[in-house]
Amino acid sequence: SDPFARWDAGQRYLTRMLLDAAVDGRPSVLEPAFHDAVADILQDGSIEPAFVAELLTLPGESLLADSMSPADPDAIHRVRVAARTEIGRKHVGLFKGLYDTLRRAYAAEDMSTAAMGSRSLKAVVLGYLVAGGTPDALALAARQAADAVTMTDSMAALQALNGTDCRERTASLSAFHNRWQNTPLVLDKWFSLRAMSSLPNTLSEVEALLDHPKFDFGTPNRVRALIGAFATGNPVRFHAPDGAGYSFLADNIIKLDPVNPQVAARLVAPLTRWKKYDAARQRMMRECLERILRQPGLSPDVTELGTRGLGGNVPADVETLT
Repeated sequence: SDPFARWDAGQRYLTRMLLDAAVDGRPSVLEPAFHDAVADILQDGSIEPAFVAELLTLPGESLLADSMSPADPDAIHRVRVAARTEIGRKHVGLFKGLYDTLRRAYAAEDMSTAAMGSRSLKAVVLGYLVAGGTPDALALAARQAADAVTMTDSMAALQALNGTDCRERTASLSAFHNRWQNTPLVLDKWFSLRAMSSLPNTLSEVEALLDHPKFDFGTPNRVRALIGAFATGNPVRFHAPDGAGYSFLADNIIKLDPVNPQVAARLVAPLTRWKKYDAARQRMMRECLERILRQPGLSPDVTELGTRGLGGNVPADVETLT
């Protein structure tokens, strides 16, 4: 009956199922009892929409990685995508009906707590409809992106589309960019969306965006929105087995350090978590830290965090430079 205990029990249950499936390599991720619970929650009109949204949100990939040793970003991403697909397909009828109800529940300009909770749940429901491959779901998300009055609705639609390589995603992101390109804080959201897409070619897109007319290494928020979002908000692509994500981050820390050493230092953190991963990833992350520390004239900020990230055990040639 206690809301936090209820949410926590669900998160623990989901974490166990997802990690078990990641370790075992099972195609079926969720237990029937969980789907029974989802159906009950969706049909219980006494639960506030904002709380339903929290109950139905899966643990994030980074959180799951914290509970897995060594963390396997590819397996975690696979089971989380499989779980979202499974939930979307299993409860498609309930989701479609609920989405229609929520869409008409409040006026677009209503900023009451109840209206915002309704939008939060609508975002979760739309995400599951798209993940489940529901017919017309992509069109539904694209229409919400085009018609959205609030930023919540707009971002929810773009996030639902962001992991699917489709014309709806391309068109919606382009329209959002064109509308908000002269509003820096909103354009930062667009950069972050591009950086956090799970699509296989995301790193190439992020590298290309470094040459975008609105990207500037001298603007800390823009750097965090693109480079920082990729390194911290896209585990499966940042931790690519070939180490390309690590090299990308190291390259840009080195480039950024003379311009803004404080922001460059903050970007070092993802590389310092190398102990959580397998031996191959550990080696590549350490090599990137060592390469950063070998740069002549490196700032004290980056030097301190890089050295600390290596546990103080840096090669002799690095120590002479630091």
